[in-house]
Amino acid sequence: MGYRLAGFSGSPRADQYEYLHDYVPFGGELRLFSYPHRLHLELDVKNQKDYFGDLSYSYKDLILFRGVDRTLWHNLVNIPLIDLNTATPSPGVDVRDSGVDYGTKTSINNAFLRFKMPDFPLHIYLDGSYIDKSGSMQQRFLGGSGYFNNIVRVSGQRDVDWVTKGLLIGANSHLGPIEADFSHGERRFDSSGTQVFRDFYTSSAVRPAGVFEHSLIPDIKSSSNTLKLHTSHTGRIVASATLSNADFKNESNGAKTDYFIGSGDFTWLPMPKLAFYVKYRYKDTDIDNPGSVTITDISNPLQTFTYPVKAAISSTTNTLSGTVRYLPIKGWRSGQSMPFRISTEKMPIYGVFRIQPRATL
Repeated sequence: MGYRLAGFSGSPRADQYEYLHDYVPFGGELRLFSYPHRLHLELDVKNQKDYFGDLSYSYKDLILFRGVDRTLWHNLVNIPLIDLNTATPSPGVDVRDSGVDYGTKTSINNAFLRFKMPDFPLHIYLDGSYIDKSGSMQQRFLGGSGYFNNIVRVSGQRDVDWVTKGLLIGANSHLGPIEADFSHGERRFDSSGTQVFRDFYTSSAVRPAGVFEHSLIPDIKSSSNTLKLHTSHTGRIVASATLSNADFKNESNGAKTDYFIGSGDFTWLPMPKLAFYVKYRYKDTDIDNPGSVTITDISNPLQTFTYPVKAAISSTTNTLSGTVRYLPIKGWRSGQSMPFRISTEKMPIYGVFRIQPRATL
């Protein structure tokens, strides 16, 4: 424990990841080992915006828990907008955050819990995360009416209160020569604070004047399923495969994306000097977005405008590669430099050579 004095002049970005205020820092560590119980607690508080905590507990090898909290302060830049030519109406600037200091606090929390069967190699685990980002940052955008008429560069303050929550549930086991792992994950991002801006846009040839929303931070959720298979690491043949599907949804506009990813690796060592490697990758991307978007004049809800949206591009990718490695000299590795000496009548010549044989399909 002690006392921390902090002072600066000029921009706080001189110390980008420090909360520049006086504070009483303290910390400690606790270890309790009374078998079959094991407990470890570590705490380090640097200031009210920057601290670290780590708690671990295990009962034999049957129950294992660990929780970690990391919190960090980040000083951000307020970029001043400058009108380079005040004699013309465009471009112009509209500075709404003059002299404002920006910064965000990010808290990353992780918790892991694992159960093991007493007499069988089976594990069931839960892995959770909670990320909280709060504070304020600068938002820059084009005001006026964008490309319709006079362009105005605007800077303003965006209040941040973003939360990302994730949970992964899975099980893995050793099934003879095969190791298998299956997991299901759920993840969600929620945006609060200044989620969207509202500004007045002047009239144009295609739209009358009104107050419209822009610079939206959407809410997003996703889920995934993953299966991993792997042979044991003994023997001359090693193989692995991974199958995973994931879907993402933008809850603000209804856009969806589905991924299916497959991969396989095969290694064969017929002799110590010779090795064959084969890799296969497959990725299928299916993106679906609404065919149109509708915006509403906040000052006149009866006034709406609908615009078409270009269809997203879906794709499928297949990649196959193979590599052959041969080590012609005993005890020599591919890519290793080997010294050599050539004698001449006047003076010897020393040097090194390197051989990296590789064939790829």
